[in-house]
Amino acid sequence: MAQNDFNLEGEDEEVQFILENLDEDYADTTAEEVEYILDHLWQYYDEQGFLDENSSDEVDIDEDEILQYVLDQVEKDKKAGEKLAKRFDEDRIAAVLECEYGYCDQEGIFTDNEDEEA
Repeated sequence: MAQNDFNLEGEDEEVQFILENLDEDYADTTAEEVEYILDHLWQYYDEQGFLDENSSDEVDIDEDEILQYVLDQVEKDKKAGEKLAKRFDEDRIAAVLECEYGYCDQEGIFTDNEDEEA
């Protein structure tokens, strides 16, 4: 679970963290490409209501659902001719998302309530 504590500021720091923590197989990933994936991620968060500033509700983050959402959006973009989309396959998207989750953990955005429930 995560608290609704998403911060839209500090994206440059977030992108830099992701670039520095990507597996060497994806070292050629650019800041623009990371921002592209983050845009889809934030779109998912928005559609789920996670960005509602008036809510302090906890939200469930389903990493598999997020990955599938981003994959679907990238596939749509590929069909529409989006150049950035062509650089992404499932593994590269998953790697960017994993680094994003690491950044959120580092910043204290996510809280893991499973330990509290045990």
